[in-house]
Amino acid sequence: MSIGFFTEKEHQPENDEILEVLRSKRNAWEELTSFVTETYRLSAELRF
Repeated sequence: MSIGFFTEKEHQPENDEILEVLRSKRNAWEELTSFVTETYRLSAELRF
């Protein structure tokens, strides 16, 4: 049983792949990242 969606360390997931995994939670994710970006004036950074 896999503990996550992105378990291959050689392949960094693209933004589209991440959004596909989020599916029904995509809107909530986008609202959260927008809130954090606007409230704390941070830029999004994907770390893998």
